[in-house]
Amino acid sequence: MKLREIEIKGWRSFSQTGIRLSDLKKINLLIGPNNSGKTNILRYFNKLKKLFYEKDSPELILHSSINVEETWMNLSEDVCCKFQFEVGGAIHEFENLGSVRGRTNKFIIDGYENIKTFNTWRKLILDTIRIFSDVRGYQKNTAGILEPHLEGVRVADRIYYKGTRDIEWYKGYQNKMSSWLSSLLDADVKLDIALINSKYQQSPYVKDNIVERENEVVIQGLGPTFEHAKFEIKIKRGSTIITQEPHDLGMGVLQFILILSALYEQKDFNRIVFIEEPEINLHAKSIVDLIKILENDVAFEKHQYFFITHSNSILDRINENFSVQKFSMDANGATEVTSCTNTIDNYKILDLLGVKASHLLLSNLVIWVEGPSDRIYVKKWIDSYAAQKGKIFEEGKHYSFVFYGGALLDHYTVLKEEKDVDNLIDFLKISRFSIIICDSDLGSSRSEYKNRVRKIKERLDERTELEGYVYQWITDGREIENYLPKDLLTRVIYEKIPHRKHFRYDKEKRIHYFDEPNPEMVRRRDFNLSYSFDEFFSLMYIREKELGDDDLEKAIIKTVSRSFDKIDIADKATQLWDEMKNNNPSLDLHMEKVIELLIAANE
Repeated sequence: MKLREIEIKGWRSFSQTGIRLSDLKKINLLIGPNNSGKTNILRYFNKLKKLFYEKDSPELILHSSINVEETWMNLSEDVCCKFQFEVGGAIHEFENLGSVRGRTNKFIIDGYENIKTFNTWRKLILDTIRIFSDVRGYQKNTAGILEPHLEGVRVADRIYYKGTRDIEWYKGYQNKMSSWLSSLLDADVKLDIALINSKYQQSPYVKDNIVERENEVVIQGLGPTFEHAKFEIKIKRGSTIITQEPHDLGMGVLQFILILSALYEQKDFNRIVFIEEPEINLHAKSIVDLIKILENDVAFEKHQYFFITHSNSILDRINENFSVQKFSMDANGATEVTSCTNTIDNYKILDLLGVKASHLLLSNLVIWVEGPSDRIYVKKWIDSYAAQKGKIFEEGKHYSFVFYGGALLDHYTVLKEEKDVDNLIDFLKISRFSIIICDSDLGSSRSEYKNRVRKIKERLDERTELEGYVYQWITDGREIENYLPKDLLTRVIYEKIPHRKHFRYDKEKRIHYFDEPNPEMVRRRDFNLSYSFDEFFSLMYIREKELGDDDLEKAIIKTVSRSFDKIDIADKATQLWDEMKNNNPSLDLHMEKVIELLIAANE
């Protein structure tokens, strides 16, 4: 069962005009500032579940009225709630009409007050809708001791009980949780669940307390012990294993475990899960990790999620699996909800939350390149090298390109703090992680880096602590095209781009006509790192009989090299990249560093 639409009128901060959440997806963000009415969605579903739990027939519910303080502006107007559910591929409409004055509460299913289907829907809603609003993770037991729980249930007990009756299920749970925690804590972690008050000489762990199904009815003594199971985290540091309870590592770690454990325990069922303000305890990265797991792991594919939040960190994750519902207040204090469908809508959320550009940074990582052809090559290499590591990085989400246009690099610096650099632009003021790609321009007429390239290199050499944030990639050859195999560029220029037909040869005041480019003119020459690629491949336009005519050769190279469209060549070369054998250790080293920085910037 999935929610496809929610419409509520007259409930608390929802006026008689009401709110409408539409086009709901697997993950739904209910986002807005404090006191904008987000939590009133939870309050309604809590009210509905409480009503269904206490009243097991439509006759009893009919005489259960809405309280005055639960109505819009305490005006005692009717409350109308409509939901569209998708069940088994079919859309059903569920409507609740509550009246204070009439002291009635009606339920209409698909347009009818159908008593026959009432109990089916009652059970479905009680079982399916889960509300994780007590995310702080503790409640007091009868002895006054704080114990971890979620939705009023001690999750460790549930997992322990189920694990002792299905050890293979427990092993799957344990492996998954251990992997997720290892990633979260950046350590070798194993999660286990143990009895707090085990019997004398009894092992506290699940694997040592398996209950066979045929003996389950007979075994009664274990019952009370399930009230006292706990999570244990074992962290391996070198040859030492340290055992800790989750709260020892922070309340965020406990909350991470509780949410994932509770959902995993229900993984075989369809659940609609409301999670309120995970940012109370979870760090921004932990929230992103949690959502990534819920979105992508097969264990949670049957669930639908509603995150009630005022954190902007989740917005980076938005894709076709998400809906974003923006909550705000109008001048009369009524909640307004807008479905956000594009980038501008998301910008408005940031404005509503009071998030400034200086809080966000431009991108997780910015790659500075001289021009658009460099971007085409680097983007292709990122896709290719990331795939080898099982990673996917999207331009615009995980990284962005900025063009600095060669000489403009003179106006940039890296964490320069002297007073005489007010007119310089600091790379790290634009993005916390930066990659600066510079052509070395080394060749026959130049043996040292240009001043603008050298200054950044010297600055980074001085500030070694920036190594994890900024990487300057100075090309090993004259320019970025020198990383491409000669055969690849030969094929592109010969087969994939328009050929130059003629040019005016000023020395002889005539039109010089070209034959088709001749690949043999470059195949017998080495494509040295110091060569300008466009000048080198212009040799394909020189006929054998023209060799030795220095003036004509220079004129041909000058004319043809200037006519090459570097963007078109880059586009065609990257299309052929995967077909060609590309063995370039220097490129491998640079791209290894690029991928490392991309991973660090997006963790």
